Amino acid sequence: MKRAATPVAAAAAELDQIATLAASDIEPQILERIRELIDVTSDRAEIDPTWCVIGMLGGTGAGKSSLVNALAGGEVVCAGVLRPTTNEACAVLPAGREPKELLGWLGVRTRVCAPGDLPGDTAIIDLPDIDSVEASHAQVAGRLATRVDALVVVVNPQKYADARLHDEWLERLRTSHASVTVALTHIDTLGVAERTSIVSDLRRILDERGLTGARVVPVSATTGTLKFGDRSRRGAQPLSIGRVQTPTLALIVHRQQEIERFVPEPYWVLSTVYRDTTFTARLDTGEEEEEGKTAERERTENKGATKRGFTDRAEAEAALRAIENTPFTVTAVTKKKGSEAPPRLFDLTALQVECNRKFGYGADLTLEIVQQLYEAKYTTYPRVDTTFLPDDMYGKSKGILNGLSGLYGDLLTPLRGEKLRKSKKVFDSSKVTDHHAIIPTGVPPRALTDVQRRVYDLIARRFIAVFYPDCRFATTTVDGEAADVPFRATGKVILDEGWRAVFRRDPAKDKNTPQRADEERTLPDFTKGESGSHTPTLTAKETTPPKPFTEATLLRAMETAGRTVDNEELRDALKENGIGRPSTRAAIIQTLFRRGYIRRRNKSLEATPTGVELIGVIKEELLKSAELTGQWENKLRRIEHHDYSAQQFIAELKQMVCELVDTVLRDANPRRVTASASTQLPAQLTAKKGENTTAAATAPPNEKPKRKVIRAGSPCPQCGEGKVLKGKTAYGCSRWKEGCTWRKPFKK
Repeated sequence: MKRAATPVAAAAAELDQIATLAASDIEPQILERIRELIDVTSDRAEIDPTWCVIGMLGGTGAGKSSLVNALAGGEVVCAGVLRPTTNEACAVLPAGREPKELLGWLGVRTRVCAPGDLPGDTAIIDLPDIDSVEASHAQVAGRLATRVDALVVVVNPQKYADARLHDEWLERLRTSHASVTVALTHIDTLGVAERTSIVSDLRRILDERGLTGARVVPVSATTGTLKFGDRSRRGAQPLSIGRVQTPTLALIVHRQQEIERFVPEPYWVLSTVYRDTTFTARLDTGEEEEEGKTAERERTENKGATKRGFTDRAEAEAALRAIENTPFTVTAVTKKKGSEAPPRLFDLTALQVECNRKFGYGADLTLEIVQQLYEAKYTTYPRVDTTFLPDDMYGKSKGILNGLSGLYGDLLTPLRGEKLRKSKKVFDSSKVTDHHAIIPTGVPPRALTDVQRRVYDLIARRFIAVFYPDCRFATTTVDGEAADVPFRATGKVILDEGWRAVFRRDPAKDKNTPQRADEERTLPDFTKGESGSHTPTLTAKETTPPKPFTEATLLRAMETAGRTVDNEELRDALKENGIGRPSTRAAIIQTLFRRGYIRRRNKSLEATPTGVELIGVIKEELLKSAELTGQWENKLRRIEHHDYSAQQFIAELKQMVCELVDTVLRDANPRRVTASASTQLPAQLTAKKGENTTAAATAPPNEKPKRKVIRAGSPCPQCGEGKVLKGKTAYGCSRWKEGCTWRKPFKK
């Protein structure tokens, strides 16, 4: 060890003596870490001690390089967009000055001069990205981070809560630095309330991990200063409208207003139990029942009183009295056989919908994960809006299935030795443009995270299922009557699972999964004309309002220009009139979050007061019409296919714009939007990690959110697979090593 020529070196020498005396009582791993720290500190104290070396640490896209450029007074390092954006360490130095020995000891070869004035003998080191796809980059960053004199950790509003950054890097680096500064960049893109919320949350995370001395500095990545323009300070919040974002917001606002205006209507359902089977009174008999089945189902679920019930209580009670002492008679028994084709392959929207429905993933998270799978060559191109494959893919399908045999061997066994099924609902070149549906490539996936594995499993199983036979079932309908009141009961029996075997649920893993309403229900053997006693009941119910949008249902609404469609074929036809593109819909939703126009309440989406007012202030219905925007999308596609004139489209737009301008000029009423005083933390900040926002983050200020009771041993509220563990300062998930980031600090 070198002589203790400086206070720092003297302190290192004292620590060395203490470690030597107490070596027998210190764990070998900790002792090795102490020795390493002593050596690095001692060496650094003797090499150019007048210089201050600042290390800029951060991940891809955090704004680290942009901040370095801002502090240097010019573009000295490349701020790119492709991973990794920073490939090697780069030293930014004052003009004409270079601590060669110090930089040699650090191992920094790339050196540039700052166009501006750096204070004193200061060197700024732009470290490689800590989340680089190249492992060597993280190793270099880790080594240099322990050797620099001051450490600045750069985060942005999207990744400030990254578990890897806090638990792997800061937890380790806090032992080698007396203090750590955290620069929160891109803060000038947020409103005042959002800024305050994020800074407070970041401060909380740092305190929980033992970094109470860390300073949090909100900065602009482009200017490197806290003093940037803020229009909200002048009483005006910037508002934005767009061809797609505004109709999307309008969908949410109109649904929300429909729910608020909804007045429940009472109705009474008459039912009876005969031979342990429940029969329900039918008040909608006749041929029109079948014709209006779908429309009636929508009315039943969303609006007026159901036709299965009585809207008049006196009438319902009279019918009950009439059948109480009258035998029940079976009037008809109908049995039909049917089949159900496998579900379509995934386009991007369908995959986002399914991931949101099954796992609660946001649309942006699903897009991010499937993009990662594509870049790893495990799945095909994700940003597609077709569910079809070209005909020539049929010949390649067997090879792809063979590549899946390691993971799905049991599911592929029924397909061995058989000619693969070729359906027009799967292979149709006329329905494919630039890219086909999302399918596996056949490359066996390796080292997937839990989130990646779930998304890949959905894609793989959907691909396997299209080669399975149809699911065959038998439906039994039994009609009966008592005192001229008609009743009906239906049952469904699966005769051959077919493709359903691919998605067969494991009861042990799906204890919490609610059973579908159309699951198998077997009826006893009934004979026409039989009669007997029965037990009638009258149940009072109320009509229910429409359900609020989730990300899944909103994506579907965007795909079909606001129309609720369950049928896959009809939905495909409406795609031509959808708003937005598959690749942009997730970004549109996140823009609405970022602007403070919408927020999450559990899994549902709701418009903020600002969002509601914005839609209300736009008097021109054309600007917020999902149907009109869908028509524009259709015309643009027709222009692409040379089926429509671009000149005609432009002429129509010119006429519409002229009419809108004239309308606005004649409108003397001022249009103002009051910004929400309590704009909440954008929900996408946690959705990126697969977390749902809490009720506390989305509830109105005057409404107390419902608190969920967390107990050790209960299922993890995020992933549902791990168990809740009780630590020293917080609850966590037992599957944290597998990537689950759920954590709930103890209440102080």
